[in-house]
Amino acid sequence: MHFRITALIALVLALAFAGPSFAQTDDETTEIVSGEVISTGNTSFVIKTDAGALLTFVIDTATAMPAGIEAGNRVAVRYRPLDPERSEAVNVALLEASPQQKTPDRNTAAPLSLDEDGGSLSGGLAAANPTMLLALLGLTAVSGVVFLRMLARHAA
Repeated sequence: MHFRITALIALVLALAFAGPSFAQTDDETTEIVSGEVISTGNTSFVIKTDAGALLTFVIDTATAMPAGIEAGNRVAVRYRPLDPERSEAVNVALLEASPQQKTPDRNTAAPLSLDEDGGSLSGGLAAANPTMLLALLGLTAVSGVVFLRMLARHAA
């Protein structure tokens, strides 16, 4: 009986922690573009791409974006199209700061970088390996089961 309760609790904990792991960005549904920032705001920014097109990106709390992005910066953006006029920015990498940009203070987050091998973003959560995250999740679940079984034996 105690084993079934322990296994049920471990399963619930594993499912609770597995949810965020499966919420990773699907690289097949995103695109990458680079260009110069034209304007920035609290919830969006506009870049002029290397091809000359103006693109508007919506940003939210899930957007991985270095501090200090401003007009004149060259950036690379991994995004997901929302509609013909707007896209959701998933990751933003600072490629080159504008010459007039203020020197960042020591509390400013380090910018992401653009890998040379195909334009994938690296740094922050963009560098997390999903296989390693799942392995860590499994190890956590097994540790939880062992802990709960030891706790149940001491209580009995």
